[in-house]
Amino acid sequence: MTQAQPQLSVDLDARKSLARAYVDANRIEDALRLYASVLRQHPQDVEAYLAMGDCYLAEGDGETAWLLYQQAARLTPEQPHIQRRLHLARLECPPGAIFAEDSQPEGITTLIQRLAGNDRLIAPEEVEQARQLLEEIIHSPHPAQIVAQRLPEVEALLPALLELNIRQAYTEGRPDLARMLQDLLEQMAPLTHNSAPEDDHSPNLLHPMIDPSPAPQRPLRLLFLGPVDEEPHSRQHLAVRALAEQNCETVISQGLPPDDLRGYDLVIAYRPHADPTCMEAMAACVAARLPLLLNLDADYEKLPLDHPDYEELGLGSAPRARAYTSALMLADMVCVPSRVLANALSALGHHVRLVPECLPLEMKRWPRLSPSPHTLNLGWIGQPGQVEDVARVRRMILRVMREFPQVNLVIAGDPRVYQLFDSLPESRRLYLPLVGGEDLPYLLGQVDILLVPLRPTPFNETLSERRLLEAGRMGIPWIASPIPAYVEWHEGGLIASDPDEWHTCLRQLVLDANLRSALGKAGWEKAHTRNLEALGKLWLSVIEETLQVSKRSPGSDLAAD
Repeated sequence: MTQAQPQLSVDLDARKSLARAYVDANRIEDALRLYASVLRQHPQDVEAYLAMGDCYLAEGDGETAWLLYQQAARLTPEQPHIQRRLHLARLECPPGAIFAEDSQPEGITTLIQRLAGNDRLIAPEEVEQARQLLEEIIHSPHPAQIVAQRLPEVEALLPALLELNIRQAYTEGRPDLARMLQDLLEQMAPLTHNSAPEDDHSPNLLHPMIDPSPAPQRPLRLLFLGPVDEEPHSRQHLAVRALAEQNCETVISQGLPPDDLRGYDLVIAYRPHADPTCMEAMAACVAARLPLLLNLDADYEKLPLDHPDYEELGLGSAPRARAYTSALMLADMVCVPSRVLANALSALGHHVRLVPECLPLEMKRWPRLSPSPHTLNLGWIGQPGQVEDVARVRRMILRVMREFPQVNLVIAGDPRVYQLFDSLPESRRLYLPLVGGEDLPYLLGQVDILLVPLRPTPFNETLSERRLLEAGRMGIPWIASPIPAYVEWHEGGLIASDPDEWHTCLRQLVLDANLRSALGKAGWEKAHTRNLEALGKLWLSVIEETLQVSKRSPGSDLAAD
């Protein structure tokens, strides 16, 4: 049991973290449901009571907020911050409201059950009756006879008996067992609801914000494996966020998987070949007959030797190459960000689906570009290993800058690319170190026309449209090489196939402010279609398909392998 406790703690922390995000996004109902699920597992969690009370207080429901704050005060007496909340809740209550300081607010239990999605609300009296009946059966010398004699009572109290076992399972650190029992309880709800008497005396909880509704189907429970990048633009990080917003339960493992894999519906592995521990975890999940989805963000078979990620992710060593091949072979489905890579893996016999790039940051963090009226900045943002890509268009860039003295150059990422333009005076060129995540908009904000030259190498051909998506998100027009993903994206800029076309496109954008504005707007509009909601729905459809094709799904015929 002791080994299960850390995983339970991580699960609760993740739920509360997501609930706080829902509050920040003003998705109060979703936040309350998550906090309620936390309290079902951990009824002593003071933070959850306070957070729920804060939600009700913000909506002007002081009486419900007071009930929740009072429960928190019972668990941690004489806390000044809780007393302040109780005082504020009283001020929001209507005249004549009754506050029972020394009584247990039984309505709290009903509220938690309702918010957690239970159609059949189990009253505290029922739970106590079930406890007493269970004690009598356990301690009887003839338990079968007791059950036979009191069968109608056992049947009527069956939901409450399950509720008792759910609570006990959570207490003993068995969330997997608790979820199985919870599923059974929810499946029983339609059978017991019609025969249950109307409970006209149950607390109405002062018109709670969420009305009772039939219990939804159990949300998908997904296990994410791999060296999950903490940067918000990471492909795996965005998948976790997008699926969480689709009400999936997401659990992240950056090492060995949880001791108990029961209750998970599917595993999503990210860059597993980079970490032997991750490969072991993936093998354990496959052995547990869990469907496996491999989430790739690049074609690692074609990763160039001078790519900055080659030492960590390239297939130069035999163990890593074997690990990559094994990951592909074990996967029931592979998700990739570009159509070229999808076609290549599909031709090798893998089940592949295209899950394109998404916006990495919140809308308000990516303001529209406001160009300076006096200067115009050409800009390149890249990484080491792309010097030859820029060298192909260097002469055209210098030519345009000689023609137009108001044009400056911004280089971000590789000092060797900056050195290609040593002939320019320092006053007309600027070098910035490469950043990512939340700081990337700063780099893009220095640029009025983004340059994205790429040679038609095997690796470049498989790249996604991410850089153009980022430019579009900032409303920046671009000029790019005819990489397949760039041609397919096409909104927001111009495609230049050879040096002469680069010169023509550069002059055109420098001279025509209206064209720059129109292209920036077109890219901005298209970029906004790539959001977390759209990504989450796409991931859900891919997961559903993966569950269908998986050889390890329940009821599958392993002999067909």
